[in-house]
Amino acid sequence: MTFQGKCKYCTTPFPPGTARNQQYCNSGCRGRASEARAFKNQGDPNWRAVNKAEPKVEAETKPTLDEMVRVSWGAMRTLPPPSPKVLLKVATEDNLDFGPQVQVALFSDLHRNEVIDPRETGGIGLYNEDVMLERLGRWREGVARFKQTYRFPVTKLHVGALGDDLEGHGQIYPAQAYFMDRCLLDQVLGFVGNMEDIFRFYATIYEEVVVDHVPGNHGRTGNKRGDRPFVDNIENIAWMWLRDRLKDVPNLTIRVHTSFFALVDILGWTFYFSHGEDVLPMSPYAKRGGQNTKLRMNAVTGEHINYMCIGHSHTNIELEPEINGRLMVNGAFSGPGMLSVQGMHEANLPSQLIFAVHPKWGITHRTNLTLATADEIRSINVFGR
Repeated sequence: MTFQGKCKYCTTPFPPGTARNQQYCNSGCRGRASEARAFKNQGDPNWRAVNKAEPKVEAETKPTLDEMVRVSWGAMRTLPPPSPKVLLKVATEDNLDFGPQVQVALFSDLHRNEVIDPRETGGIGLYNEDVMLERLGRWREGVARFKQTYRFPVTKLHVGALGDDLEGHGQIYPAQAYFMDRCLLDQVLGFVGNMEDIFRFYATIYEEVVVDHVPGNHGRTGNKRGDRPFVDNIENIAWMWLRDRLKDVPNLTIRVHTSFFALVDILGWTFYFSHGEDVLPMSPYAKRGGQNTKLRMNAVTGEHINYMCIGHSHTNIELEPEINGRLMVNGAFSGPGMLSVQGMHEANLPSQLIFAVHPKWGITHRTNLTLATADEIRSINVFGR
């Protein structure tokens, strides 16, 4: 016997061969029936009028847009209410689940007493002792201000000092002496004095301050790379002197590393600090390329380096070529100069990286602290305009 069912809404007989479990002849009847049930459930006395069958025009009638929206909207699932942990209100550390974190500030490429003259660069960049002191002050205050933005307590500051604190002796490249406004002795004296003030200030707002310094290429005593042993670097002497002058500060530790890199554990995460003149961070293919350097140093050290932090390139770059493995290139204080503008046709805002480290999540709350605005480093004249 052939099944002869009818639509539960418009009572139109189904054609032969229709599945026995079909209840409506089309989606339009299904939607109207759903709407009628909604009225009934809400206690509307007119639900029977809504449920009354309407004359069927044709079996292939498509539902209207309004009907489709009503059906789809009725099937939507709402989000659960927000957790109290993410509400913008004062909360305790236990409620936030942030846990203990350490603030890390990278410090590199100060190039104290370098001179960048915008008359030579066409109006791009400006650097001298006055500008350097202003930007160094912005870094000092920016690190402390960033601490105040955390919604969890931070008691420890870890400074990764990555070298090129001084401009050097004037023979790093042939014309270097013309781009300096102080001799090497004055650079060292001024640097030690400035940094002593900064670290004494940090020691008043953090319960503990730790500094790890690795030397840069501008502090070398030889004229060219390899002229003298790597350890013969004036930065090592400056930081040892600085450490001696601050030995009366009980909550400050300065570690001076004379090797080209240092591995440091911060809350269980392995950090690699190095100046980075041996790295081409933007190249993924060369042996000295950023990605290759990161993976090769894992093998060389026998450690899974979580964060490789380097300077030298004066450009903020980050690569993450592996799980829990990242290459981080810090910016510079000096900003664009002849090498970047004329030699590479590049210009970046002077900046330094600051972030927090969590024992479970690694780096969190990262910022690239800019030390100058675009208007401060760019003033271009268009003649005839």
